[in-house]
Amino acid sequence: MTKGAAHVTDMTNASRTLIFDIKAKVFSKPLLKLLNIPENILPKVLPSSSVFGHTAGGVAGLPDGIPLRL
Repeated sequence: MTKGAAHVTDMTNASRTLIFDIKAKVFSKPLLKLLNIPENILPKVLPSSSVFGHTAGGVAGLPDGIPLRL
């Protein structure tokens, strides 16, 4: 919906990967290394109450700028 402007998720979805450290609130560097997963391909993790981006005009017939929340 953002036309690629936002690559984000919330902590609940990140924890489902089993590579997210819920105490430190970051992806686990040791697990990323073990599994050979580049950290730069992972989404930014935000609290569930965050604005995750804004709509980009033309997507699903919506105008620009509508905040996207869970």
